[in-house]
Amino acid sequence: MSGLPSAVVFDMDGVIADTERVSLASFAAAGAELGVELDDDLADLIGLSLVRVDALLRERHDVRFTFEQLRDAYRGRYLAALDRGVPACPGAIELLEALASEDVPVAVASSSPRNQVDIVLAAAGAAPYVRAIASGDEVAATKPAPDVYLRALERLGGPDARHAVAIEDSAAGVAAAVAAGLRCLGVRATLSQPPLDGTDAVVSSLEKVTPASLGELVTR
Repeated sequence: MSGLPSAVVFDMDGVIADTERVSLASFAAAGAELGVELDDDLADLIGLSLVRVDALLRERHDVRFTFEQLRDAYRGRYLAALDRGVPACPGAIELLEALASEDVPVAVASSSPRNQVDIVLAAAGAAPYVRAIASGDEVAATKPAPDVYLRALERLGGPDARHAVAIEDSAAGVAAAVAAGLRCLGVRATLSQPPLDGTDAVVSSLEKVTPASLGELVTR
């Protein structure tokens, strides 16, 4: 695999599956049901686990709901939306296919709970290409902590993090990948997304990303 990364670890929401708009809309609706207007907070929720979302909202608002109420209000709406279909992000399946053809191992490191990760990957058509999954409910600390990336590499058999590439679209995810020692490709689909500081490169989509171009990130 000369010139190729030792592994590629994908974030899921907003990188493989176009679910972030659905997720943020579900948070907005859940907040409204629970008496909190979240419009100004939504961009900061990208890439965070439910536990971290709950903590952030408690820092910013005088909330009267419990974590369980937020979780149930959000997940009910989000899972109902997933049942209606999950499109893959532009270029994601093509990149996964190309990595498989080069025998580059692929994992997913997501802040979402494992059952939700399985549903989304299957619905987006990505599941056959993923060798290992690490989810937010399987680690002690979620993104921006490195735990989920370290667990993903462990489940791939321990490839050298310095020669592996993470693909992320959130500041929390980039921080997690970098803390775990991976190189990081950022996906910033719109200018309204927060900047992705700490990445080795940034693209607007995965449509022109190749195994070789990911390999270049680890040989710089």
